[in-house]
Amino acid sequence: MLNSQTNKKFLYLGLRVQRFLGWLFFPLLSSLLIVVMKYYARYHIYNIEEVREKYREICSLRKNSPLLICPNHLTMIDSVIIEWALGGPLWYWLNFKHFAWNIPAVENFKTNLISRIITYLGKCIPIDRRGSKEHIELVMSKVKFLLSEGDAFLIFPEGTRSRTGRFELENITYGIGKIIQELENVHILCIYLRGDNQITYSNFPQKKEKFRIDMELIVPKTQYTGIRGQKDLALQVGKVLKKLEDEYMSNFKADYVVGK
Repeated sequence: MLNSQTNKKFLYLGLRVQRFLGWLFFPLLSSLLIVVMKYYARYHIYNIEEVREKYREICSLRKNSPLLICPNHLTMIDSVIIEWALGGPLWYWLNFKHFAWNIPAVENFKTNLISRIITYLGKCIPIDRRGSKEHIELVMSKVKFLLSEGDAFLIFPEGTRSRTGRFELENITYGIGKIIQELENVHILCIYLRGDNQITYSNFPQKKEKFRIDMELIVPKTQYTGIRGQKDLALQVGKVLKKLEDEYMSNFKADYVVGK
């Protein structure tokens, strides 16, 4: 037991060190990413100031309650675009707990030293989706610890990019339900992000892409326990994302056809 407690202390100390180093290098890292996205890829987010104001309001409302950001997933850099949309560099640096951690798949960056450094400083906890049960539980324990410390966290409920180009409610993972179940008063920020020209999944959005983003804050509750409760909580999140997608398709993509 003592050894287990000691390991946890070192584990949590390592996360705090990672957070500090991320904050220390954030001005440099954020500047580089903005140059790439805004001036090289020439991405644009509609109503970005309104989006950022809404996120600031949400952060002030949740106070110290855990905040879990749950978006749809179509490209490898969705989390980067969402972080850019939600806050500016100076605000994030002064309010670093609101710059969300996320969980990239280890196979997307493990062979490249530079990408490993960037993901480390960018508040990322890598996960091997084919890893052992112990590995998955270790990652989840890190997520719960950071949420309990007041840090925002970003997790894709589908677990991977949608192959149909639509939010796949039937493929939602129950991991987020387990997190919600084990922490008190978890606030879930459901985010729907999509580029005007994004039809199906891809590695990256095309250059000069323009993105629309919508969000809804919920605090899921359930009367069930165990796996049934986890499933219920996860589906509550998924249904909100599906609703946001239906609204997007109705307003902006009336002629959308999967695979067209």
